[in-house]
Amino acid sequence: MIEGAIPIIEQVRESVVRKITDLLGPNYVSPAEFKSILESSEDEIPLELIEHTFEAYFIDKPNIPFQRSLFHFLLNRFAFRKSTFALQYSLETLGQHPEETEEILQYLSSIAESEPSDHDQDVMEAALGTPIDEINFELADFLESKENVFPYQTYQIIEWIGRSSSPQSERLLNFARHIALDSAQPPYVRAVAIRVLGDCGNTTDLTRLEAMYRSTRNDLERCEIVCALKRMETGRRNEFFGRVQNESELVRRAVRWAKQSVSGGANISREK
Repeated sequence: MIEGAIPIIEQVRESVVRKITDLLGPNYVSPAEFKSILESSEDEIPLELIEHTFEAYFIDKPNIPFQRSLFHFLLNRFAFRKSTFALQYSLETLGQHPEETEEILQYLSSIAESEPSDHDQDVMEAALGTPIDEINFELADFLESKENVFPYQTYQIIEWIGRSSSPQSERLLNFARHIALDSAQPPYVRAVAIRVLGDCGNTTDLTRLEAMYRSTRNDLERCEIVCALKRMETGRRNEFFGRVQNESELVRRAVRWAKQSVSGGANISREK
């Protein structure tokens, strides 16, 4: 697959050379300059050429074999430019190519908090609003769909939701609530959902997490709950920590970490 994508990538780079040659004339492009252009960095390849190549090999040709290396090559350049050109295709690709989830999430991170160009803004407003609106909508659609069958992919997406500084939609938080309460889920998937609720949830979420503590099966699960409750209202949090901190050494350390992590930080006293 990598070998098959290399000629395509080189064609993209050579197209840059042809464009410059057409503009300046062949006498202005030396062998050294030619090599320099072929090895050009992300900001030196015209965005129009990247878009044309992506459209030709992915959007307009859905039935040809998926070129993973070319996909990474182009997606990284869209990410560098903070372009939303590949946004819809990338989100739709989560179900068809779950192995690309990490690459796609990295691309989403590059545009989730960026200011869209005038063109991108017009396209987004005509569809679902801002880029983060579309990202939240499409991720929720995927997570709730029958295409979402791999627990690790679910973990990757929920983990990305938790570390994104952009506002999360209620649908995504509802999905995290469902996972956190579902004892049939793999422990690592529940753990990341609990963390997201601890970081982004409301007072009701924290109260539910506190109630879940007594049904935990081991110290690791108890520590996950303790750490997630760091934003609870101060008096209630300290009363809870006082009750559980001597249950084990691991829980005692989790209580200490939670207290240290909120010193100078915010907790929830008056809530949405």
